[in-house]
Amino acid sequence: MNAGVGETKKQKKEEKEDKKHPTELDQFIAVWFLQVPMNLCQALEVSIVEKVKRENEDMAGRYVFKMFCGERIIGSVTGYDNETSKFKIVYEDCNNDLIDKEILLRTLAPPTLVDWMFDSQRIPRLLCILQQKVLDDEEQEGRLGFVFIENDGVDEHMIWLIELENLFSRHLPHVPKEYIVRRVLDLNNKSVMVIRRNQDVVGGITYRPFLSQGFMEIAFCAVMANELIKGCETRLMNHLKQHARDMEGVTHLLT
Repeated sequence: MNAGVGETKKQKKEEKEDKKHPTELDQFIAVWFLQVPMNLCQALEVSIVEKVKRENEDMAGRYVFKMFCGERIIGSVTGYDNETSKFKIVYEDCNNDLIDKEILLRTLAPPTLVDWMFDSQRIPRLLCILQQKVLDDEEQEGRLGFVFIENDGVDEHMIWLIELENLFSRHLPHVPKEYIVRRVLDLNNKSVMVIRRNQDVVGGITYRPFLSQGFMEIAFCAVMANELIKGCETRLMNHLKQHARDMEGVTHLLT
């Protein structure tokens, strides 16, 4: 009997000693429990940041208004400035502004005001202003360019002229391609092109100046559909008019 009691005490003592030295499983569980809260915090932090980012992005295109001299001036959210943590606004009076989210939520235009602005043609006018603002930014950043070239033998210019000829051929399928090539590469003709990222021709006009008579004859004009809706054709024609007036001394265009 005493032997049995001695063995029991010995087993309990061994169990206590085993508990003092955790097994590999115990160590793994301990490390896992330490890592889980950290991973959960990181995941929660990322999810909150992504949620805020999506909310800010969803504000783009929303209409806001401000009061000026007793009149409501409509504007549109064009983006979010991460440096100032404010939203970029472009108003129909061509002024830009940065406002925080609290002010933005207070000045969001209600649906009834938006409907009235559409009916009064003020929002379509605002959209035209926004188009020009986007094109201004792209030109300043070098993502969009307008270049005047002619058949001068420069390799880069010749590549652009061939791309422009292909663009005209796609938009004018009933015009013989040989005729388009002849007009685009004519030494007496010139072209103005819309260049994306300094390499892709997305639009252009080929014309022939008659300087002694003070006019230009426009042979072809085409802009890719996805650029057309951005207002590139209007800007392209404005660049041609300014060039004709300032550089060529021309006052009339013949289409």
